[in-house]
Amino acid sequence: MDIDMVTLFYVTINKKRVTIMINTPRPIEDLAMAYSVIICEFEALERCFKLHKKLQQEYKVLTTADERQEKQLEINDCLTLFCVRARNLIAFFNPTGKTKPDDITLKDFNINPDQLNVDESFNDLLIRLHKEVAHFTYKRIKYYGDRIWNTDNIYSLIATSFYHFKIIILTSMPEIASLSLVLDMMMSSIWSE
Repeated sequence: MDIDMVTLFYVTINKKRVTIMINTPRPIEDLAMAYSVIICEFEALERCFKLHKKLQQEYKVLTTADERQEKQLEINDCLTLFCVRARNLIAFFNPTGKTKPDDITLKDFNINPDQLNVDESFNDLLIRLHKEVAHFTYKRIKYYGDRIWNTDNIYSLIATSFYHFKIIILTSMPEIASLSLVLDMMMSSIWSE
């Protein structure tokens, strides 16, 4: 399997440390663990999505202001978790920014974002997630029109790309998926001890 990985070498030139990056194949064990990370992140996004829906339904039947305020805080916390996980997955499925050598990317799997049916709105959504969730910005603190998060749409967009990714791995790289399951079982037995 010919999959790119960046190996870093540090050398000193004129008393300055210089980093040299060389593409080398990533070990299948790393790809299997990376695949597990992507699967777990999507499952966590899905749990946040469902919990957010449930909390919104519970909010609708509350009658006192104190109950509603407490429930709104829970909804906001859940939405933040949902948005952080969405940001991670969108950045993986649509790598437009700078990446570091240890970042898990689609390129590690030799998959092009076009193969995943990545929606054009991913770029705008990623920018909004960066601005309003991941960083302190003035845009984040202003209350104006478009502050609502359409979690249904966000989830649907990510789910589409996720399922395309999973199908590609299962059909084109089944050894990664198989090893991922084995490594997951090994880690589960270690954690349960």
